[in-house]
Amino acid sequence: MSVVARATGGGLSVCVLAKMIYPARVRDQQQDMATYARLRPWVRRVYLVVSSPGARARVTHHGSVVGLHIEYGRSHLPQILRFWVRGFLIAWALMRRRRIDLLMAAEPLVAGPLALLIRRLRRIPVLVHVQGDLFHLPRRLVGPLRIALTRRVTVEVARRADRVRCVSSALVDACARAGIPADRVALLPVRCDFARFDPERWRGRRPEARRDLGVGPDDVVVLSVGSLTIHKGYDVLIDAFARLWPSFPAARLVIVGAGPLGSALEERARRAGVAAAVRLVGPVPYERVPEVLAAADVYVQPSYDEGIPRAALEAMAMALPVVASRVGGIPELVRDGVTGVLVPAGDPEALAGALQPFVADPGRGRDYGARARAAAAAEFDMAAGIEQYGRLIVEAAGHAERVSR
Repeated sequence: MSVVARATGGGLSVCVLAKMIYPARVRDQQQDMATYARLRPWVRRVYLVVSSPGARARVTHHGSVVGLHIEYGRSHLPQILRFWVRGFLIAWALMRRRRIDLLMAAEPLVAGPLALLIRRLRRIPVLVHVQGDLFHLPRRLVGPLRIALTRRVTVEVARRADRVRCVSSALVDACARAGIPADRVALLPVRCDFARFDPERWRGRRPEARRDLGVGPDDVVVLSVGSLTIHKGYDVLIDAFARLWPSFPAARLVIVGAGPLGSALEERARRAGVAAAVRLVGPVPYERVPEVLAAADVYVQPSYDEGIPRAALEAMAMALPVVASRVGGIPELVRDGVTGVLVPAGDPEALAGALQPFVADPGRGRDYGARARAAAAAEFDMAAGIEQYGRLIVEAAGHAERVSR
């Protein structure tokens, strides 16, 4: 039976290699589970090979998704080696028992080389996802050797993959400049469920959500959601907020997420004298993200590098103005002066200046927010994106048949 015939019957099986830290149970990664559920017309089964801290079971299930868990280690390099070795053994054993139509690498640096090795041995096509600007890492964060190595691996993996999925036009252009054939590259941005992220649906939850976040009914809430890593620029956000708070004592900065920099960011807020107004609340379940956004007055994406950040898109869906760094694919999402404000990355003075009008007058953000939701809905609707994603999977899986003939 051909790939197209199996896909038409909902018969494709996909193995996803993802070094990224995953929950100990796949059902707890609600964003991904929702996406895979929507892909059911094209994909019968998804096998996720993932790193998970504290996983009690090596195999977990949710619907059509099977999680194959690798214990996550603390040190970076041994964890990469562990993922390569254990991931290879898991994927190899899986392919001896099940037919796999497509390998997907969630990123090119660690999962990408492993996917290409398996393809070489098993002749299974590979789709690589490029979701961050790995072609141009910020020099202020990483050294020249790491920048060069990251770019080299990204380019080589993308050149050898059967298909490359990019989340922004900026990444598509970077692939073209790197010599990756255009017919292998697909633009497929992140998407949002606008019915779920509807401000009217969550408006009534605003008072309770604010209480849960530790902010008052009259406070002005500056919100950001993301992993607490150096690339997200939360050090710059805290420094910018420290410039604002003396003039606007009702302002509150709320950062939602987990990561290795949590303690350092708390200490930074303490040293800056704004600890009383900064809330690092940790991670929240994805099902609660809309109500957290409903508690905010302005959203901030202070990243040093990005593809198109899903969190900023979801904030726009919730009719929030977005102040963000002018990096990667963010200018494709946020229209400067229309749906939000763009500033240079790593500039706390510029970030404070962009936030100041929204903090001084929260009502100013309503017009920006209304335009943000309308613009995002026109370009990033989930239904259209899922259909594109399904077609891309079928097309990539069909590459094996063309090669083997």
